[in-house]
Amino acid sequence: FPEAILLSTKDPAQVAELHKTLVGFFEQGMQEEEIFVPYTAQKLVGAIRAQATVLNERHGEDGTFLLVRASSLTLQGLRKANTP
Repeated sequence: FPEAILLSTKDPAQVAELHKTLVGFFEQGMQEEEIFVPYTAQKLVGAIRAQATVLNERHGEDGTFLLVRASSLTLQGLRKANTP
């Protein structure tokens, strides 16, 4: 198994490296984008949280800004759902 990863779970540094490798694998092709959700459409925030990883959230005068990481296909769907 040339792609096998050998490690000891007793070594926190090796476990951390495995975590980093797994996250990197599953986040291949992911993109980051900021999505604005007006306060009148806050129900969309739950849908966004269910479909993407929210990296940052800030609230403005007219709505919520969410910095998310997701696949381009997911981001495309979220944009469509957020279009009035």
